[in-house]
Amino acid sequence: MQVLVSDTSVLIDIERASLTARLFDLPYDFVVPDILYEAELLDWMGPDLIDLGLRVEDWVLLTGDGALRVEAEHQEIAMHGVLWVFDEMERHKICSTALLKSGLEAVRDHPRCRLPIREINRRIARY
Repeated sequence: MQVLVSDTSVLIDIERASLTARLFDLPYDFVVPDILYEAELLDWMGPDLIDLGLRVEDWVLLTGDGALRVEAEHQEIAMHGVLWVFDEMERHKICSTALLKSGLEAVRDHPRCRLPIREINRRIARY
C-alpha cells in the first residue's frame, strides 16, 4: 500500500469538509512526521487521527503549504495536495459525489481557503 505523508493543512481542510473519517477509507497509509505531530497535531486532533489510522513516520508528501510545496519541487520530492485527495476519494468511490461537493464547498467558503477557486469550482461542477 502506498504511504502518503501529510502536513497539517491537508488534515485541516479534510476536517473542514467533514471527511476526516472517510480519508482513512482510501487505499493508502497516511503518516505525518513526528516533529509535525508533536508541534501541530498532538493538541488538536492527534489522538483521534491516530485512532483512525494515522501513523507518525516519514514518506509521498501531502501538503497545502506553499513554501513546503516549492521546497518539495526543488528537492524533487513526490507530493500531492488536498484537491488530489478529493480526486482520489471520487476515483475510489469512498463517498458520494454529493458529500464531496458539500465538503469542497465548505473548504471553498472557509475564510482561510487558499486553494485555487478555479480548480475547486471545476470539481464542484463535475460532482
